[in-house]
Amino acid sequence: MKLSARKISGWMMTVALCGAVAFGQQKQEQKSTVTVLPPTPNTPQQPAAQPAPQQQPGQPAQPGQPAQPGQPAQPAQPSQAAQPGQPAQPGAAAVPPGCPAQTPKQIKDQAEYNSYANAAGQANPATKAQAFEQFLLQYPNTVVKDDALEALMGAYQQAGDATKMQDAANRLIQVNPNAVRALALMAYTKRAAVEANPNAPTVQQDSQQAFQLGQKGLTALQCFVKPAGTPDTEFETQKKQMAAIFNGAAGRGALNLKDFANAQKYFVEAVTIDPNNLNDVYGAALAYLTPQPINPLGLWYAARSVALGKGNPQLDKYGHYKYQKFHGADPADDHWKDLVAEAASQTAPPAGFNVTPAPTPAQQAAKLAQTKDPKTMDFADLETVFGNAEPAVSQQVLTAIKGQPVPAFAAVVMAATPTQLSVAATQDAIEQKRADVIVNMVAPIPAKLLPKVGSQTGLTGSVDSFTVGQAAPNDPNGMKPVVITLTEGKLVRTAPEPAPKKAPARHTTRRK
Repeated sequence: MKLSARKISGWMMTVALCGAVAFGQQKQEQKSTVTVLPPTPNTPQQPAAQPAPQQQPGQPAQPGQPAQPGQPAQPAQPSQAAQPGQPAQPGAAAVPPGCPAQTPKQIKDQAEYNSYANAAGQANPATKAQAFEQFLLQYPNTVVKDDALEALMGAYQQAGDATKMQDAANRLIQVNPNAVRALALMAYTKRAAVEANPNAPTVQQDSQQAFQLGQKGLTALQCFVKPAGTPDTEFETQKKQMAAIFNGAAGRGALNLKDFANAQKYFVEAVTIDPNNLNDVYGAALAYLTPQPINPLGLWYAARSVALGKGNPQLDKYGHYKYQKFHGADPADDHWKDLVAEAASQTAPPAGFNVTPAPTPAQQAAKLAQTKDPKTMDFADLETVFGNAEPAVSQQVLTAIKGQPVPAFAAVVMAATPTQLSVAATQDAIEQKRADVIVNMVAPIPAKLLPKVGSQTGLTGSVDSFTVGQAAPNDPNGMKPVVITLTEGKLVRTAPEPAPKKAPARHTTRRK
């Protein structure tokens, strides 16, 4: 069962985002990359000799005296213009190798300058946002359009208007595709959207955008210039926060697009940056454990997510199931809890991490048939036997339970008619969105009670027969899909469990 970001650690992503995107608001005393000057009556207009440091998101251009934290910047006076040949300000960082040079900007129209300075000087975030909107409306082709949009984004963020903050970020990206903070904001937003509602009609489009925004952000981050006066450690922290956001967004987008190689790459990088980010650790587990055959490295990430989640039952159920699926379900050889305990004190998989694979499906089926009473087998057990044991053994098990009522079970509806329900009754079938049990009802279901496709319902019935399909082409030695048919089907108002157990396929890893 996959957990949404809201259930795992949406709040942690929000903290990281705010720490990165709001960095500019916390550093308003720093200077801008923009030299915003009115015309100087007695001096020919010349560009400033040196670019000032990179502007932070949400921080308006500050051409003159640096503002105190939380206070608006004061506009520069004409006499403060940098003269040709003037050395760079102390603390200004050089542009990283291979990145475009920072070109100084200068507003030459007095009225335009006054309008910008007025917007930048507003203390109230809502008033500041309104003033910058007016500035951009009046001067749509201003040389400082990207700076004004970044200040607008920051003002909306301070005002708590998430919708308009995102709109400003989108507009900024259109003007400056390498606006790092705007990219971080939109990457986070797209990731949150696909995790909050994975069944939305736009999920594929949003996933593609999350993937692309993450990649673009990582590229733009390489040319991110340290603002003057910012301590190196503080700047590196900010870059790491945004790198984690970009890697996480790219990983989630790739995972939803079933690009598992890129999902693994970006999630692992995100976890390397922040080993305690539960959302990214769990994402790495999904990236390794969703494709078939599963990669046992994902078991470490699953165990780590359980440790970070303080034993969250859903995380533990998912990880333990995958462990048993890969390693085997023998209770005497189950070291899942040991793996969780070890991962709790680790920040990355140990060198040479490995888990012993489970017996083959045929071996599992034979042992199950020999050691377990058919009348106590659940659907996962029955599908293991029916799909992988010798035909004579499968028929022997079927004969022992045919016509016998099965205990009430929970399942997800794949197709529904008044007389027949096709449902997913094991975790494998639920994940693969396929029916593994067909229930022929004892009487037609009234229209008002007919379960909807995709909903969960409770059922009971009697085993009648089964059919066996082919193993997946990419996992020819894996479990074969089985469909079990029940007769005398009845709806059960309350199902015993919200998420049925999966059929044991190749069991998860173990370390010894």
